[in-house]
Amino acid sequence: MGKKIMRGFAVLGLCCMLLILPVFQSAAAGTGTVKNRALNVREKASTSSSIVCKLSKGDKVTIQSDTKGTDGMKWYEISCTSKGVSKKGYVRADLVTASGDTASSSSSSSTSNLADADKLYVKGSSVRVRDRASLNGEVVAGLTKGSEVSPKKSKTGDDGKEWIKVSCIFKGEKVQGYIRSDLLTKEQPAGTVTDNTANNSASSASYKDGDTLYVTASAVRVRRQPSTSETVVANLLQGDKGTYIKEKKGDDGKNWIKISFTINETKYQGYVSAQYLTKDSSAAGNSNTNTSDDEYRYISVSAVRVRNTASDSANIVGNLLQGDKVKYKKEKKGDDGKQWTKISFEMNGERVHGYVHSDTLSKSKTSSDQTSTSQTSNNNAQNSGKTMKVRPGVANVRTAATTTSGIAAKLPSGTQVSVVSENTGADGKKWSKISFTYNGNSATGYIRSDLLN
Repeated sequence: MGKKIMRGFAVLGLCCMLLILPVFQSAAAGTGTVKNRALNVREKASTSSSIVCKLSKGDKVTIQSDTKGTDGMKWYEISCTSKGVSKKGYVRADLVTASGDTASSSSSSSTSNLADADKLYVKGSSVRVRDRASLNGEVVAGLTKGSEVSPKKSKTGDDGKEWIKVSCIFKGEKVQGYIRSDLLTKEQPAGTVTDNTANNSASSASYKDGDTLYVTASAVRVRRQPSTSETVVANLLQGDKGTYIKEKKGDDGKNWIKISFTINETKYQGYVSAQYLTKDSSAAGNSNTNTSDDEYRYISVSAVRVRNTASDSANIVGNLLQGDKVKYKKEKKGDDGKQWTKISFEMNGERVHGYVHSDTLSKSKTSSDQTSTSQTSNNNAQNSGKTMKVRPGVANVRTAATTTSGIAAKLPSGTQVSVVSENTGADGKKWSKISFTYNGNSATGYIRSDLLN
């Protein structure tokens, strides 16, 4: 009799536990709202896993726990109702707005202890500090490798990854923001300077006002202010020189040098990243060095389209005119069965690669090419004061008579312009100074004379 009573109590206790357990689970779980227009609920925490059901923006879910998915991102294990049927599965955490507490042991294990350190150092070569734990957050500072920051707290960002709130010195002022934890370290990276000021001054110690500096990169953009988001004043090529004015730290945390330089007898000023300038003209790889004539070819027809592959149906990467000089690369048979030549050439201050039909090239400017050029020059010399039209599909009007200067406007074929004057550009070709109407306003600029008729 006593044993039966004991068994009865045991069964009763088990039933009570089964009834109470869901209540505790429910209390530990959180809720969430779908952010995306459509969201796949998957069988496992992986984008390659089977889809259990689909949810829409605004649908509610119950978050049971979170875990790290196969993609390295944070996923929620959820329960939900789809078409009146209860479902369970996994969704990416950054696609759900969570509220309440989530029961998760994996979340705490996936976070680092970086926020507990007294100071941290930037691991990446260039890191942006943002106003919130999101790649969509506004950039409040730019730090370089080895920069020291003070951690405040840790937070999971909307990408499901850990972010550290930090304070740091940027441009002489104290700022606060968020950096992803994988871009920070407790140990100072090897080969970095602890004092940013010392590091900044080191690059400019040998430069003084009036020094001649040379461009070391194949092409650089000169900007109005020390920032990659600033307006481009002009483009300079390897070996081009400028005069040092001053140095300033940019918003990317790197040093920029303000220089003055001349293009087509017009003086300009602007900023170039210090890493692309040197006092040593030989180290700049001055582009005036001789190259074998066998490496070059000339366009022998009036105009040719340059394509990204050896096919007439391939994308056009540029247009070249008769007499233009290009660098020869190699030949191959195109999909039309004809020979194509891979070439490279300068366009808008950048080196462009592409293919043209081999029969549109010659190893030297033929006499007919030279006669054509001479006739064009003689005709254009008489064009001053005349109204003319743009000849190619789209022509760039530039701020100076050189292809490395800034683009003032793009004019379509047939646009009428007035020729103010004509002179020889930095490329040795004839350029026309024109006046025209652009976006309802009067404007002036320079265009190659052979692009007008």
